[in-house]
Amino acid sequence: MIKPLDTETRLLLLCASTRHTEEQKEVIEKLSQDAVNWDHLINLADHHRLMPLLYLTLSSVCPDSTPKEILQRLKQSYKSNATRNFLMTGAIVQINSLCAANNIETLPVKGPLLAATVYGDISLRSFSDIDIMVPDKDIQKTIALLLENKYKLVPTDIPEDIFLKFLKINHDGRLLTDKGFLFELHRDLADWYTPKEMTFESIKPHIKQTKLLGHTVNDMCPEMLLAYLALHGNKHGWLHLEQLCCIAELLKKEQTLNWKLLFEIAAEYKIIRRLLLSLRLVELLFEVKLPEDICQKTTDNAISALAEKILQEITDPQVLDKTPERFRDKARYHWKLMDRTRDLISFLAKGFAVPGTDDWQCLAIPLPLFPLYYLYKPFRIIFTPHTKTG
Repeated sequence: MIKPLDTETRLLLLCASTRHTEEQKEVIEKLSQDAVNWDHLINLADHHRLMPLLYLTLSSVCPDSTPKEILQRLKQSYKSNATRNFLMTGAIVQINSLCAANNIETLPVKGPLLAATVYGDISLRSFSDIDIMVPDKDIQKTIALLLENKYKLVPTDIPEDIFLKFLKINHDGRLLTDKGFLFELHRDLADWYTPKEMTFESIKPHIKQTKLLGHTVNDMCPEMLLAYLALHGNKHGWLHLEQLCCIAELLKKEQTLNWKLLFEIAAEYKIIRRLLLSLRLVELLFEVKLPEDICQKTTDNAISALAEKILQEITDPQVLDKTPERFRDKARYHWKLMDRTRDLISFLAKGFAVPGTDDWQCLAIPLPLFPLYYLYKPFRIIFTPHTKTG
C-alpha cells in the first residue's frame, strides 16, 4: 500500500490539473490553509516540472490563503516560462515552414504542441528543448537545409559527415537554432526501446493536422500520442510527475478515446505492459476513471505491485535528495516492463554498443575509422559510467 502523502505532495497533485471539481477546489483551499512548507512545495513543483500548473491553480482557487510572496515567486516563474515557451514555439513554426517550403514533412513532438493538446495553453508545460521528427529519407536534406539557415550542429565542431553517420545509426541528433535554442532532430521516437522503430513512416497512419499559433502542423492522434507518452515516461522511469499529468489530462479530455486502436498500437510496438503501468499510475495518482475492462487489465498483480513501488518513490518527501539509480537497477526495472525478454536484451545491447555524438566529444575519430566507435563506446561506459551516452 502507498504510504500517506505529506501535505505538500497532496497539494501539488491536486494542483497539477487544468480541470477541478468543486470538491477538489474545497480540498485545495483547505490544504493551503494548513501548515504548508511553501519552499518545499515550490522545490517539489520545480523538480516535477509542475510550476506553471501550481501557479495557475493557486492563483485561481485559493489566492487569499496563499502567501503573497509565494504567489509572486510563482508568477515570475510562470511569466519567464511562458515567454520562453512562446519563443520556442516560434522556432518550431519557423522550422516547420522552412521544411514545408522544401517538401519535407515534420512532426513536432512534446514541447509546446503537447501543452496545447493536453492543457489548451502552450505556457503550462516546462521544457528545455525542441523535438521534431522528419522522415528517414529526408534526414540528410533536412540537415543541409538547416545548416544553410544558420543552424549549428551540436557538438559545434563536429563534421557534418560524422554527424550524419551517428544520426543514421542512432535515433536523434542535436542542433542549435538560429536563436540559440537546443533542437533535437529525430528519425525514431522509440530510441531502441521497442523492437520496431517508431519512425515518421511507421506512425504516419496515426498523424493528423492541427494548429499551433495559427499555423498548420502535424500531430499524433490521441491514441498514438498516449502510446508514445507511456513509452517515453517508462523509458525515463517516471522521473517527473508532469509526465503522468500529461497522460491524465489527455484521458480526461478525450472522452471518446478509441481504446481498441490504442491497444492495437501498443501491441504493434510491444509496449502493452508499459501502457498498462502508465494507466494504473494515473488511475491511482489522479483518480482518472478508466473503462471497466481496462481497469481489470491494470489491476494485474505484477502491474499493481510495480505501480505502487513507483508511486512510493516519486511521492517520497525525500525525492529531491535521492541519487540516480544504478545501471543494474534500471535494467531490472525495464525487464519487468518489457513484453518480451528478448526486447530488453536488444535494448541493452544497442545502448551499450551503438555510438553517439557524446562519444565523438570524448574521442574524435575520422570517418574512415568510424567502426572503432563500436569498440570505444563499451570501453567508455565501463570506465566513465557517469558520462551521458548517446
